[in-house]
Amino acid sequence: TLLTDRLEQDLLNYTEGDGDTRPPGFDYVLVDCPPHLGTLKTAVYNFGDYAVVPSETEFLSFQGTQKHTRQLADMKADPETGDLIRLNLHTVLPTQMPPRKQLQANDVLEAMRQVYHTAVADPIPKLVAVSEAPSHGLSLFEYCYATKVKSPALAGYANAVRRILA
Repeated sequence: TLLTDRLEQDLLNYTEGDGDTRPPGFDYVLVDCPPHLGTLKTAVYNFGDYAVVPSETEFLSFQGTQKHTRQLADMKADPETGDLIRLNLHTVLPTQMPPRKQLQANDVLEAMRQVYHTAVADPIPKLVAVSEAPSHGLSLFEYCYATKVKSPALAGYANAVRRILA
């Protein structure tokens, strides 16, 4: 599409600059994107230093996470051309963990820990506030503050942010 083409060109132009991909004045830039973006993917992967990969605690989501992180590893270790990207996996963030630890979710979480070891953050619980916030045009943080909801998901995301920034 036209928007994707324009974004791809902007990212390529930016990353082909002096090698510092962060815009001036920013220590962190979050790029939220699906793993299948075609040629845009390489530009997005070169835009950052570290990847935080969210994954629902469901089997199919975890399969997609594994495929995505294998692609990252393959692009980093291309034997013919050297590293195609500089992005490193920082954190796998399990999301949508059922409040009552269901067997499948626990199995998926354990599998994540076996594959990614210490890169796996504490899981974010699945709660109504997480899905209600965007429908009100608010982030989870803004929504919980405005409605005075005490959300374990909010605490989970706050802990994830602390982990990422540490």
